[in-house]
Amino acid sequence: MTSRTQGPCDSSQTRPPISGELWSVDDAVQAIRDEVGDFAPEVMILLGSGLSGASTGADIYYTMPYDRIPGMAPARVVGHPGKLLFGSWANRTVVLFQGRNHWYEGHPWTRVTLPIQIAAHLGVGTVMLTNASGSLSPKLPPGSLVCIDDHLNFMGANPRVGVTSNDPSTLFPDLGEAYSRRLRDLLDDAAMMLGQSLHHGVYAAVSGPNYETPAEVRALRMLGADVVGMSTVGEVIVARQCGLECSAISCVTNMAAGMTSGAITHDEVVDIAHSVSLRLGSILDTTLRLL
Repeated sequence: MTSRTQGPCDSSQTRPPISGELWSVDDAVQAIRDEVGDFAPEVMILLGSGLSGASTGADIYYTMPYDRIPGMAPARVVGHPGKLLFGSWANRTVVLFQGRNHWYEGHPWTRVTLPIQIAAHLGVGTVMLTNASGSLSPKLPPGSLVCIDDHLNFMGANPRVGVTSNDPSTLFPDLGEAYSRRLRDLLDDAAMMLGQSLHHGVYAAVSGPNYETPAEVRALRMLGADVVGMSTVGEVIVARQCGLECSAISCVTNMAAGMTSGAITHDEVVDIAHSVSLRLGSILDTTLRLL
């Protein structure tokens, strides 16, 4: 049976079939509409590893597990609940993705970036992403929050590969300002109003799922990266192709390999992320009020 996946973000775009898949973005959006009705979110927020507690300030109307959304898979990584929440937060209508499907889990890019495409089809204009990361700088200890200014894509893949379009101009999305200057300024304003520290830096994305070697860490630092993780960049690429204004905050959960003694564990990552989730939530709350 032939699959019918839809490329990001325009229905005029196509990509080669993915074995075993039989869904489109329209199917996912229709399933959501069937359960939630004509909900019209203004902002999409995706909460990464261990950061779901950041959404405590939101007033949730409806919760939908990922396995009820065509194209999405139940979250398998600890710290990712795998739920889609609909509600309001700081007087903004929001759609909240608690957790993500990762490329390193073997998911196709159409699934990894499906939350972005769903958001675009629901009418969202602003995307706020979060993730957990390892620090490449002594100035960014665990517990630091970093506003991502730019990224380096070392995942060895790109969600746009294989996508064709009737309009050649859509094939090459511009990433000159992948992370909105306006949103970064608002995040800074929010942190300052709260008396919190919000650092800035460059995020390096690697495929995972293994943590980096000390040699890789040294190389990434030489190339200008401040934090490293295994997500986010593919989502940003698709968000920009969809014309969405995008920002991202990275929660530093550990020092990268070679910068400290002892092994890095996912339990450590999730525990640190949990410990700063309320602080992250307060920054998101204030930023939403400033939008």
